[in-house]
Amino acid sequence: MRRDMDLVRKIFVEVHSWGQTDFRKIQIGGYDSAQVQWQVAQMIDAGLLDGRVKRSKRGDGAINTAVRGVKWEGSELADVILNDRLWDQLKEKLSDGIATTPFEVIKKVGIELSTALARKLLGL
Repeated sequence: MRRDMDLVRKIFVEVHSWGQTDFRKIQIGGYDSAQVQWQVAQMIDAGLLDGRVKRSKRGDGAINTAVRGVKWEGSELADVILNDRLWDQLKEKLSDGIATTPFEVIKKVGIELSTALARKLLGL
């Protein structure tokens, strides 16, 4: 499977809507469970989400995850991609390459766009 930044964004939206919580399984409409579980596992492994990952020992590639919240690094990225205006600009500028662009680059470019937007709004 490949990383899907639109799905990453939807996962952040979902988890942010929970507030403080116990561990939960994430389900996102329009995506099959295996795809969501794989993406969530990647986000947990990357230190973006606070969660648990259980991989099947049967060798079938099945993954089960449970998420409790967003970690600090995840919050930094979420702040960028949850802003609709910034997200649209990022997708436009990175176009098809967004799926393979590292999280750190997306975060950095998003912060730069956010800074430029803030400067413009403040007349600086």
